Amino acid sequence: MNKKISIAVISILLSSCSFNYNNSLNHSSSNNVSTSSNVSSFISTNSDNSSTNNIVESIEQELLRNNDFNSLDNWIIFNETYQKLNVISHGNNVLELNVNNKGAINNWSNQVLQNGLILETENSYKVSFEIESSINRDIQFLIQQDSNYNPTPLNKTYSLNANKKILVEEEVFISYTSSYLYGFMLGNINGTFDNDHTIKISNVSLFGKKNKNSSSNELDGSNDEIIKEKYNKKLVWSDEFNGNKLDTSMWNYEIGTGSWGWGNNEKQYYTNSENNCYVSNGSLKIKAIKENYGDCDYTSARINTKGKYEVKYGYIEARMALPSMSGIWPAFWMLGANIDSKTWPYCGEIDIMEAINFNNHIYSTLHWNQGNSYSHKYMGTSAVDVGDRTEYHKYGLLWDENEMRFYHDDELHYVFNLNVDSSLEVFRKDFYFLLNVAVGGNWPGFNIGNDFPMIMCVDYLRVYQ
Repeated sequence: MNKKISIAVISILLSSCSFNYNNSLNHSSSNNVSTSSNVSSFISTNSDNSSTNNIVESIEQELLRNNDFNSLDNWIIFNETYQKLNVISHGNNVLELNVNNKGAINNWSNQVLQNGLILETENSYKVSFEIESSINRDIQFLIQQDSNYNPTPLNKTYSLNANKKILVEEEVFISYTSSYLYGFMLGNINGTFDNDHTIKISNVSLFGKKNKNSSSNELDGSNDEIIKEKYNKKLVWSDEFNGNKLDTSMWNYEIGTGSWGWGNNEKQYYTNSENNCYVSNGSLKIKAIKENYGDCDYTSARINTKGKYEVKYGYIEARMALPSMSGIWPAFWMLGANIDSKTWPYCGEIDIMEAINFNNHIYSTLHWNQGNSYSHKYMGTSAVDVGDRTEYHKYGLLWDENEMRFYHDDELHYVFNLNVDSSLEVFRKDFYFLLNVAVGGNWPGFNIGNDFPMIMCVDYLRVYQ
């Protein structure tokens, strides 16, 4: 197959109306957005010198970029035509703005926001900021999915009294892994204002905390005893993706378009850019983006452990949340370590998990050569329904010299006997791992949707022997 992987999304919406920001996002109105019951809030007025960076214990990290406002890179400051939103000053954790929304119709007519923030299922997050206006007025704040406009786990309006700073602290529980925005709506929240006024936003933060029900981040984690009891094996290698960038002592980037679209007429260009492959909040993200690059219409990432970690036999498991869209193709797979001397399919290929298009099916497949002349042979599962594939599921392979047993969420879905043909000797040697998100190709086809970016999240990859 020479193929592989994807996940998630990006765009914007707001409560009870459309949301528009520069950089070519333009969204129509929606009237069914509601505040999540998982949000609890605390607002204290007239708190002039509050520090909000210690509101949560056991937090993982600050997720906002340039939250000190020393630079406005990564912040989108947008005003609709005929409205005013000018920066007076910024830095030292404060952004001061000159605002006038006379004649504005929408709450989004003036906006300050960051987008592309990956928030993950079963994780709690803490929002905190201080805000002050020189006049009495309302502002709206939201955490909202970037592309499909739903869910919006936080969407609230706050009333400001002239020259009285308020501190806002919110706790948000995320039930859907996706890309989200963090945004202040300063347009027509509750009426328009004919005169210029100032708004100060300060001490903004978005802290992430790993939910106690999420997977273990330790090499000898909670899953260890289960595997030991079930398969009589112990953990020998893993990547828990806990840092802030890909560990290149374990992983290599594959770059470009490969031969004939990586053997499948795929339409993406693989890069080593952090736009396409990055680690945050305890997981690896591989992101497919619709953009012109290297004569391709899409970019993505494909990484492997070739020459850095190769394995023969054991129990292998990854916990992943997959993207879902027409033309998208995420995968978790392996290639024979001797691929430089024995080209594909002679080197052998093990597809632990592949998914295509927008259904909830996954596939597990073996590819090899049968005979001395070029003869591509493959055998694997028909479609296996795993439920909502955009949520986290475990995908595993139990492998020994006699058979391969493929699992999803600890449920066996396919067994392959390695003793039925001498050509299957290819699967009794070392293989390396690959993770990627492909766009289009002979499989899944060329009807490619437009809900980019699409993001695949990998919580961990573990090997037990």
